[in-house]
Amino acid sequence: MRKTNNNQEIKEENGVKIVNRNLLTSYTSNPKKIWKDIGISENKLNGKLHGFKINYIKKGSDFEKLGLKRGDLLTAINAEELDNLGAVMSLYGDINNIENLTLTVERNGKSKDIEYEIQ
Repeated sequence: MRKTNNNQEIKEENGVKIVNRNLLTSYTSNPKKIWKDIGISENKLNGKLHGFKINYIKKGSDFEKLGLKRGDLLTAINAEELDNLGAVMSLYGDINNIENLTLTVERNGKSKDIEYEIQ
């Protein structure tokens, strides 16, 4: 098993987080690894899916380094509203082809975009 050096996997330049593609691959090839570091649940508004609430983030994890925080509500990925599971599955299936990624989160009542470049 390859040991990763997380300091080189995620860095920031000009407000954009640069993510090494190998980091993404390590999670997509082993989805169980995701749930060791982050806990999320569906968020519903008027009975319909309205994003995903981050309930837990392991301290020092890649998700924390990506700028996500406990309590964030993830509402969109690349401007596509997270109002159905199909949108999430489509992104997951295409993750290896993505070069830029923008997560929209609601944090403390305000919308915030977190931008990533995948290299």
